[in-house]
Formats: sequence, structure tokens, C-alpha cells
Amino acid sequence: QMLYSMKVRPPVWRAALRQNSRIFQNEDIKSILGTILQENGVTDWSPLFSEAHPAREFCVQYSETDYDFLARMAAEEGIFFYEEHAQTSDDQSLVLCDTVRFLPEAFEIPWNPNTRTEVSTPCVSQFRHSAQIRPSSVIGKDYTFKRPGWAGRFEHQGEHQDYQR
Repeated sequence: QMLYSMKVRPPVWRAALRQNSRIFQNEDIKSILGTILQENGVTDWSPLFSEAHPAREFCVQYSETDYDFLARMAAEEGIFFYEEHAQTSDDQSLVLCDTVRFLPEAFEIPWNPNTRTEVSTPCVSQFRHSAQIRPSSVIGKDYTFKRPGWAGRFEHQGEHQDYQR
């Protein structure tokens, strides 16, 4: 008996294969993300923003993959992204949103653990759960050359700490 494993990844995954260092000046997040996506061959993408995202005076990508930089910039601006797949073709598009209002309506997929039978409708036949130990709080420090005396310190305590020691 042989076991095969296959991973299907979206086009934006290619950005994880390229590391870069550069500076973006006076560009907004749409322009910065557009540059990263275009350089990595992601041509079909759409930004669905409900808020204005002002231009950044100075933005640095330093020795990080294009994907990590894209994810970090999106997170700083409150933007999340997902792949949207066409129903009638193999086309897919990367969608960037800053609000859940733009998410499509969810649908249910039935559970069918019996994978020996042929299934004609989409179903979930296997589920694997994993857990990790993570920090329960974080302290961040920042610095700006424009205001050197500014005490840029930020703290955040995690939620749902029922099992924390």
C-alpha cells in the first residue's frame, strides 16, 4: 500500500519563497501590497476597503519574505485576505478586506468519515486538530526618530486564559 500526500497552495504562497529588503516611501497600503503581489505573479486580486488607509511616510521590509511582509503590513492596517474560487472555472482571486461585511455568506459542508464509499457531493471526511503553547501576554516597544522621548510601550493581555498557570 502506498500513501500519497499533496498540498495545494494559492498563488500568493509564492511570496513565501522570496526574501527581500527595501523601503517604500509615501505609499498607501493598497500600493505597497499591489507591488508585492505583482512581483510575485498574483495578478487577480481585489482590495475591498471600507476605510481610508493613508499613505505611510516610511515603510521598511528588512530581510523578511514577501509573504511575511505582506501579512505584517495587512495586519497593521486591520486587513485580512482570502482566496475566492470561481464556481464554474478554475479561476481564483485573492481578496483583501478590512471588514467582515465583504465576506461571502458561509455554507455548511456535511461530515462523512466513511471515505470508502464514493461521494458525489463535497464533504469533510477527515479532521485533524492540534494545539500549541503560546504566550498569554505581549509587550511591544516602538521608537520614532521624530519624537525620541516618546515612550512607545504597548501591552496586551490575551483572552480566554482558563488554562493558564
